[in-house]
Amino acid sequence: MNHPVNAPPISDTAQAPEIFASYLAGASLDAPNIHLTFVSNRVDHSTMPPTISNVVCERLVLSVPAAMHMVEFLQKFLANAQLGEMRKPEGAPMQ
Repeated sequence: MNHPVNAPPISDTAQAPEIFASYLAGASLDAPNIHLTFVSNRVDHSTMPPTISNVVCERLVLSVPAAMHMVEFLQKFLANAQLGEMRKPEGAPMQ
């Protein structure tokens, strides 16, 4: 599934931030939007033993239709990945 029907073409930019999150910590509905809070595990190596804390790293707000589209997209993507249809590109390093 690509972008929604009748959507303008996607213009990719190298300046768009790339965020890593360990997990989705919570969601709330503030009609007409869904607010998602993502958390990343952070390690404090200044203590012995090092301590791990969870830090909010991203807050994403989506319209309900955009959230529904994301759910559909991820379900199809993950179903394909489980079937082995998602392949690593030739020469790409293992993650």
